Amino acid sequence: MHDGCPIAGRIGELQVKVGNLVGDAEQTELVTIQQLHPMGLDLRAAARYLPETTALVARGLDISLSVEGERRHPHVGKAIFIDNKVDPLTSTFLVRAQVDNPEFSILPGEYVKATMTVGNYVDAVVVPEQSVVLGQEGTRVFVVDAENKVQDVKVGAVDVYHGLRVLDSGLEPGQKVIVEGGFHRLDHLARPDELDGSPLRQIHR
Repeated sequence: MHDGCPIAGRIGELQVKVGNLVGDAEQTELVTIQQLHPMGLDLRAAARYLPETTALVARGLDISLSVEGERRHPHVGKAIFIDNKVDPLTSTFLVRAQVDNPEFSILPGEYVKATMTVGNYVDAVVVPEQSVVLGQEGTRVFVVDAENKVQDVKVGAVDVYHGLRVLDSGLEPGQKVIVEGGFHRLDHLARPDELDGSPLRQIHR
């Protein structure tokens, strides 16, 4: 008797050998066949990016892979599916991608680093990520004004990139922001020297 396999893939180690005892009471796994080309890739994205991700997947979102830190996978994958629910514990949703793997250079269960371009910001204002404070009244940063006094400013913070927070409103290039310290002084203006040596940094595009 010959059984057909519904998928093409690589066969793994035999689980049953000649002389092993098998019975009718329970199913016995003989061998596992894994589809290796193309490969499926599961990604988890933050729920706040669901609208943007849905639009990008509909247009065709390319995904580049790195294996073991630096080894680049030679083929570019594409996102093909978004799950219909958000995980309430992690506030993330599943994105599934597919990537060619004719050399069998990645295997199921392996962790990879996925890189994708989700948008471009032209002349965007960016600040160090640690300078952005999230409070009950929204996202804010501390700035030093023309009179050398510190005040908090409400900003529109969008993406994070390489330790920088992209802002779409609230600040202008050339303003100085406080990167660390002084977060408790929300009720009045203060001089920078009152903030225990808090470092200042000039924001840039």
